[in-house]
Amino acid sequence: MSGIWVRPSCPRAAGPSASWRSSWRGKCHEGAGMNFDWSRVVFVLSVLMVSSVLGVGSALYAVRTVAEVESFHNGPWRTHATYGEESPTPWLRTAQAMTGLFALPRAQALYFTADTDSRGQPLVEECLYHLTGRPPAGEWWSLALYGRDQFLVADPGRGGAVDAGTVQLRGDGRIEITVGGPPGAANRLAVEGAGGFFSLTLRIHGPDETVWRRLDEAPLFAIDRGACR
Repeated sequence: MSGIWVRPSCPRAAGPSASWRSSWRGKCHEGAGMNFDWSRVVFVLSVLMVSSVLGVGSALYAVRTVAEVESFHNGPWRTHATYGEESPTPWLRTAQAMTGLFALPRAQALYFTADTDSRGQPLVEECLYHLTGRPPAGEWWSLALYGRDQFLVADPGRGGAVDAGTVQLRGDGRIEITVGGPPGAANRLAVEGAGGFFSLTLRIHGPDETVWRRLDEAPLFAIDRGACR
């Protein structure tokens, strides 16, 4: 008989007394000598594990791919027009859940994310970066740095973000923000403990209409890489 359980052939006893003696001695009775085929169990479990890994992997790939297709790119920054809307796509809802983003509708707030510099190179902890540009057009804005684990990287002395209330403007009204470098510098974001790679999130609350209607053209910070250690 094929299957996980294997039962060897066992001749029946000739009479009641013989059957009783065989059962008593454990030599040959109905159901005796059953063996468990572990190779079949291992095979079934392996198939289930591989199927689960492939299923989860393909789902994550689909989420990231579709979310990327639906995004707007503005230099190194990207965003989605449907962040915070009542009926975003299932893929976008999943992507938002993965990053922990509880977004407001774009007329109330915009969320731009960058994980590369303006030349398309990944943002890495070992390098110094300079963000330059004019203040984003809106009622209030903030810039925060998130590590490889998607958690906020905070500077113990300054907090975890540079924002409209704390930033220092240059004489020409422009802003220069430093990522990394010596502690204590003005407009500095700490990168220590980011885990190698990191991302930047720019939030603009109460954005000007010219910004949320032109997500791919609105003026945002340039991200230039400096020296790397």
